[in-house]
Order: sequence, then structure tokens, then C-alpha cells
Amino acid sequence: MSAATKHSPSTLNLRLSPLRKLAREMADNGLLGPGTASAIERTRGEAAGRGAGNWLLREQRFRSLAKVIGRSLRIRCNSFIFSLLRAPSFDG
Repeated sequence: MSAATKHSPSTLNLRLSPLRKLAREMADNGLLGPGTASAIERTRGEAAGRGAGNWLLREQRFRSLAKVIGRSLRIRCNSFIFSLLRAPSFDG
């Protein structure tokens, strides 16, 4: 969140998007200089950063799958899908 505005990065980026479009339209209609419009369009929004979460490690996923062996097929499938969804993409 931005310290100055107390808004999340996605909110700030949503609010910047129409301003960029307006600057482009104004430049197309000759109401704003092309250089100024270009500078406004290049204005970067705030980056959201990396999301934090409670991700399971590979070993934890296998342990959680081992707990459901012997249960119904539906429970095993749901547990498997859950373990994949909770897996970090960088984990092998």
C-alpha cells in the first residue's frame, strides 16, 4: 500500500489508467502536446510486490497426500488438487 495515499497498488493503477487514456485522447485532438501526453502515458503505477502466503513445501505436500490414502477417490482428488494449488511455482 502506498504510504501517502493509503490505497493498494491495484487501486492506484486502476485510477491511473483513465488518466493515461485521457492524455492520449487530448493529444490526438490537439489539446495537449505529444511530449506531455507521452510522459503521462509512461507514468508507472505502483508495483504490488510479491504476494506472501502460507505455501507448502514439496515434502509437506507429499505428507498431506499420504494422510488421505485409503479414503474415497473424491477426497484424494481434492487433496491432490489442493496440494498443487498451494505449491510455489519455484519448487521442483
